[in-house]
Amino acid sequence: MSQQTATVTSDPSLSDLVDHLTRFDGPPDQFLMHMLAVQCHVGSADGGTILRVRADKEPEVLAVFPAPREGQTAPVWLAQSVASVSRVAASTSSTVVPIQGTEELYDQTPKQNVIMIPLRGDEGIRGVAAFFLQASDPIIIDESKQRLELTVSLLSLYEMRLTLQRRQTDMQRLRQGLEILSAINDQNRFRAAAMGLCNEVASVWEAERVTLGFLKGRYVRTVAMSHTEKLTRKMKVVLDIEAAMEECFDQDVEVIHPAGADSMYVSRATGNLSREHGGANVCSLPMRQSQDTVGVLTVERPADKPFDNEAIESLRLVCELCTARLVDLWEHDKWIGAKTADMGRKGLRTLLGAEYTWVKVAAVLVFAAIIFFSVARGNDYADGSFVVEAIEKKVVPAPFDAYLYEVHVERGDRVIADLELAGASAFVGALDEGSFPDALRAQLESSGIALSRDARVRTVHEAARWSVGDHDRSVVLFVEDDTVRASSLLATLDTGELRLQLGKSTAELVRFKKQEALAKGRFNQGEAQVAAAQAEGVQAEIDLLEFRIRRSLITAPMPGVVITGDLKKEQGVPVEPGQVLFEIAPLDAMRAEVSIPEDRIVDLSRDQAAVLTTGDVPADGQLGGDASFTLELTAAGSAETQTFDVSLPVQGEGGTSDNGSLKNLVDDLNAALAKTADEEGPLIVADRKDGRLTLSTRQKGRHIGLVIHLDESGPAGKLGLFDGQQGRHWRGDLTAVSQPGLHFPIEVERISPVAEMVNQRNVYRVRTRFVRGEELAGAESWLTPGLEGVARIKVGRAHYAWMWTRELVDWVRMKLWI
Repeated sequence: MSQQTATVTSDPSLSDLVDHLTRFDGPPDQFLMHMLAVQCHVGSADGGTILRVRADKEPEVLAVFPAPREGQTAPVWLAQSVASVSRVAASTSSTVVPIQGTEELYDQTPKQNVIMIPLRGDEGIRGVAAFFLQASDPIIIDESKQRLELTVSLLSLYEMRLTLQRRQTDMQRLRQGLEILSAINDQNRFRAAAMGLCNEVASVWEAERVTLGFLKGRYVRTVAMSHTEKLTRKMKVVLDIEAAMEECFDQDVEVIHPAGADSMYVSRATGNLSREHGGANVCSLPMRQSQDTVGVLTVERPADKPFDNEAIESLRLVCELCTARLVDLWEHDKWIGAKTADMGRKGLRTLLGAEYTWVKVAAVLVFAAIIFFSVARGNDYADGSFVVEAIEKKVVPAPFDAYLYEVHVERGDRVIADLELAGASAFVGALDEGSFPDALRAQLESSGIALSRDARVRTVHEAARWSVGDHDRSVVLFVEDDTVRASSLLATLDTGELRLQLGKSTAELVRFKKQEALAKGRFNQGEAQVAAAQAEGVQAEIDLLEFRIRRSLITAPMPGVVITGDLKKEQGVPVEPGQVLFEIAPLDAMRAEVSIPEDRIVDLSRDQAAVLTTGDVPADGQLGGDASFTLELTAAGSAETQTFDVSLPVQGEGGTSDNGSLKNLVDDLNAALAKTADEEGPLIVADRKDGRLTLSTRQKGRHIGLVIHLDESGPAGKLGLFDGQQGRHWRGDLTAVSQPGLHFPIEVERISPVAEMVNQRNVYRVRTRFVRGEELAGAESWLTPGLEGVARIKVGRAHYAWMWTRELVDWVRMKLWI
């Protein structure tokens, strides 16, 4: 705008100027020029400018009145205003900045000033208005500043009017879009809805032609055209429109012709459509659903009606509102075959496309895992808790009424009994009050009885018995016929009273013997017989006392470990005959009682036994060349029995060369059964062919069992090889709570047929024995009765999916009675 058009003459009144600004609806740059002109007229200013501070703290000039000519140097007051804008914006109050002229003295009052007024907004200072005033009188300057401050609100009024106009435009645009959407929703068929969209858009935006295209396969095909009932794809206009749609679809942007100078899209096909068919303005808009382009809307307007931003925004809103409804009708307004084909195509595109890579990888892995665990088989175990028990144990009671004098063992201590010490007879003469020979000490240590170096030897009651020990351990040595045996000393009873009685009885024995001798010297046969009888009675009492004194040393009756009898705190208390002092169990005779839940006990009872025993066995146990017998094979729980007449076994595949005895045959078949314990079905398979009977185990994969060939002969007494409980060797492992890192192999011996209630649950007791091996080495020190833990018994092989879902399936079957 030129200075002449922006300059406000003095003819209009101030109210007319303000009213003109309040009704001004032009662009913002023109409004700022008009507002500065009015403000300069009101404030008697010679010039004005609008400034703002950018985000980088640099000032920016938005408008200047009067507008400088091209090439003209900025006036001094404008430069001064730019230099002071940051300070004024920070102070938030109006400021008068004096301008010192070049001809004025330093202490002279400036004749030129700049009035700078902050422009406030909702978020603080938005800018600064600066006005150049040639006056030095403070009163005039103050009056001008007050008048200028009153006009600052004109900018806010203009912004409010622009906001209101923008909202009205948006509401108008939304109303148009909703009206078109309402017209589409009234239709139930896709073609009618598409025609409605094209006709409505053509009517509202005065378009010559509106065309709708949808994606079919890999190309965009025309599905509707405004005011056209029937379309023929061979028409040139249709082909050109589809080319323009393809151009828009491929770029996924709005393509407008003629394109702007700063446009970044390709519009060759769109331009060709405009040139070939009337030179119209063309706009193609993509229609998207879920970020995927599904169609294109092409609008053609006359050459004198270009597409402005408002029209493009309105068309864009119509596309966004109507796409979902059109896509829904497009997918469902088809016959069932086309719908099925579309669904399959979408599914394959999602499955084989490049999207959702990690989801697909995860799905493939999950599917592969399901297939694998449904087909693969693993070891199936029946789990349960266990308690270690002693197979046998011996009770050590108190032999007579006495006081507990000393206790030498505690619960868990290892003891020996009747341990013969090799070569100890050579030291018998040297065993006296003193140190213990090192050779005998080494033998005791090898049996688990360690004695310290200060262990002493003392004679016990008679020359044939010694006690060896220290404050921790004591051992009693017994000598008989040059044989020295050692037993652990458990406890000692107080024999003080017994010894006093023994001394008294000994004195009485001497007295009675003297009386007998005197009576015989006087030839008084009667008194001699009475004295002899009294002497015999006293001798019996002495023998009893000596027997009790010998029994006062309570030794271990069997080697093992002390499982009951922690009496060291009760030394000195009286004990009665028969009172249990200790219980000892052998270390090598432990077993584990496993509690198996009732829902798994059936797995330990199926497929048992294959061969039964009846009839006669050769006296010498040998199967000679003419020996013959009848063999019965019976599966557990089955009433059917296969009977074969067989004779001497000969070597077969996988067999041994020594099957001449019944024991060898039994061992070989047992080994074969153990190899196939994981397989399903019968354990032994019998086949008769050409007069030869073949007994073999099932063969599957790498599990190849024994094969024995037997020649048939005449019938004889029945001879069986196993009983029904030895058809399978159920094995497993257990781990103790105190040693969770150690696993010990076990083997089932017996299954209790009666269930018990344990912790509100029915369980069956399964008796197992420990399988000797390296795992048990060193475990005797803590593997004691009462030890608890968790055991698992291998019952066969099953699919992993079945093992993991078995409990759920059983629960569902119980609930639904299926």
